[in-house]
Amino acid sequence: MAGAVTHPAARGRGLARAVCGFVVDALVHRHGRAALIVHDDNPSAIAAYERLGMTKRPFRSAHILAQRGRGSAAAS
Repeated sequence: MAGAVTHPAARGRGLARAVCGFVVDALVHRHGRAALIVHDDNPSAIAAYERLGMTKRPFRSAHILAQRGRGSAAAS
């Protein structure tokens, strides 16, 4: 699940819980699991996902820098 956002004016109405809960339930039913990525500086989203029964699991990402000229016909 990605890109779930609630407009600030619509927050506090349970919309995230309803929509994300529906999506998570469907994913678990179909695939046996569901996952998402949330930034640590988004406590509102984290709280919403925890209310759905999700638990936090640390995730690290790696960035690979592109090498100049690699795969380019113009490189000499």
